[in-house]
Amino acid sequence: AGIEPISMFIGNGRLRWFGHLARMPEGRVPNKLYHWVPSHGRRSRGRPRKTWTSCVLNDYRDMTGQSRSLRIITSTAQNRNQWRQLTSLRARILGAGHSND
Repeated sequence: AGIEPISMFIGNGRLRWFGHLARMPEGRVPNKLYHWVPSHGRRSRGRPRKTWTSCVLNDYRDMTGQSRSLRIITSTAQNRNQWRQLTSLRARILGAGHSND
């Protein structure tokens, strides 16, 4: 029916939001929260939890087929037109994601 899987829909939204964060001034609250690192407490035992940043890196890799560092992805996201083309590429390949289009 041409409907994209929910995981790809969520990943595309996460990449779009990452583009907003990359271009956002440093003083804005969402950007402060993104860069915040807790200075206290202990990490629990076992495998470390999946972070939002690691999900962004995986979404980028799944979309482009290329594994890039966060620094490179952030510099790519600084250019709004280039980032928009990159994130809309997935939508063009998979279709709009709506069955009534």
